[in-house]
Amino acid sequence: MTAGIVEGVTGCDHGTHVASTAMGGSVTASTGVILEGVARGTNLVAIQVFSKVTDPAVCAPKPAPCTTSFVSDTDRALEIVLDNVSVLKIAAVNMSLGGGGPFTTACDTGAEADTKSLIDQLRAAGVATVIAAGNDGSTIGITRPACISTAIAVGATTKQDVIASFSNSSPLVDLLAPGVDIRAAYPEVGGISYDKVLQGTSQATPHVAGAF
Repeated sequence: MTAGIVEGVTGCDHGTHVASTAMGGSVTASTGVILEGVARGTNLVAIQVFSKVTDPAVCAPKPAPCTTSFVSDTDRALEIVLDNVSVLKIAAVNMSLGGGGPFTTACDTGAEADTKSLIDQLRAAGVATVIAAGNDGSTIGITRPACISTAIAVGATTKQDVIASFSNSSPLVDLLAPGVDIRAAYPEVGGISYDKVLQGTSQATPHVAGAF
């Protein structure tokens, strides 16, 4: 997860917002609302998997420059988690990222084979790998790597407890969690703010990771 900001680059607030949803402590926002992460009081192992991209075609519909992740980086991050499961007592991996598809069947082979192997090893070690299902509004498929059968794919619900219109949903989705108008910490120049609300399966995923 990213934890800071780079001026002019879109997407750098994402990791902080996600992390604080999963395990942020208790804080009072400027509106007076008390915010608490799902697994408040636990610790975070932050691993940077995002890179700055300047190609507008890659960043679209976000403006360039933006952030994106490469499979090689996320696989290396999973390897680091696997190497430190016992020492750090890791319970869950949160992956609020993904793309492609939507995939209508499990993507356990080909480009995802190495990732599947790592997720399987983490599962055997008692670690849940929780991944956002994607925001394409598809009712038949989800994005990768959430489509890996041994991952826990998470879709988003509204505050009325119905599936959000943007959320991918299919038999490949394992769990649903709140993902609309989620208020959490995000970085800005000079410090951290608690007044930004975001929505997406990225916001739903840390609710599940925090629960684990």
